[in-house]
Amino acid sequence: TSQTITVTAYDAYNNLATGYNGPHSLTFAGANPSPAPATNPKVAAIAFGSPTNLIFTNGVAAGTMYLYKVETAHITATDGSINADAHKLDVVVSHAAPAYLAVTGTGTQTAGDSQTITVTAYDAFNNVATGYEGSKDLIFSGANPSPDPASNPTVAGVNFGSTTSLIFTSGVATGTMYLYKVETAHISADDGTINASLHKLDVVVSHATPDYLTVTGTGTQTAGTSQTITVTAYDAYNNLATGYTGSHNLTFTGAHPSPAPATNPKVAGIFFGNPTNLVFTDGVASANMYLYKVETAEINATDFTIDAE
Repeated sequence: TSQTITVTAYDAYNNLATGYNGPHSLTFAGANPSPAPATNPKVAAIAFGSPTNLIFTNGVAAGTMYLYKVETAHITATDGSINADAHKLDVVVSHAAPAYLAVTGTGTQTAGDSQTITVTAYDAFNNVATGYEGSKDLIFSGANPSPDPASNPTVAGVNFGSTTSLIFTSGVATGTMYLYKVETAHISADDGTINASLHKLDVVVSHATPDYLTVTGTGTQTAGTSQTITVTAYDAYNNLATGYTGSHNLTFTGAHPSPAPATNPKVAGIFFGNPTNLVFTDGVASANMYLYKVETAEINATDFTIDAE
């Protein structure tokens, strides 16, 4: 907002200098720009620090002053010869109405782990809106559930998309956030009036520790023929465990030898029940599997830490 300020010229004996008349170029100082992206204080539409032309009549001039930074400003003016340094105007500047929220925190997170996020209210000039206080109902968005069976992202124990109550003190609140899906999440918050859509927290979510394997392929096979099976590693939240890479020794089970004289089932040329070396890339490996016994085989694989059961 603005106010009209008055600049008055005096002589050394504190008499009004009525002869100080006409246009005078003054430079104002003592107020700062708002936080970035900055808005500069101004008098008569001229930014502080630049020459500002005011018209004096009988030693007095007036101008409209806008201030944007929350602070105690100490307004002075100089014409290059005389100044107001000993006669400043002190102005306590308060924030404007809350205009937006910002969500801040850490830019990386492991699925299933938590971090503390901070939600801050600001006015239109990027000052913290310290008057935004007490319990506020926010709805968080920008993160997705993990793959089925899904685990939903939460803040303060409440699922994204549902009303979450946070307590603000001087414009700031915190909450514990859990994320579960491997993705780059763009976390926003909305109270129904203001939101963080332009001030989101971007979080790169990585998978948790590999938790289980899956074996996939074709559901039918003729004895003595082969199919290519795929073994995939997942974390506990059903994200592909792309960090499960390189050579891994797996033991396959779930298929039986044919009737005597027996022919043993095998993967990558290695009989079931023996360590079989497969090379994983981004959590996935494939190999040829031969089956020989007529049965419904239930193929499992284990590295003796995680398995496909």
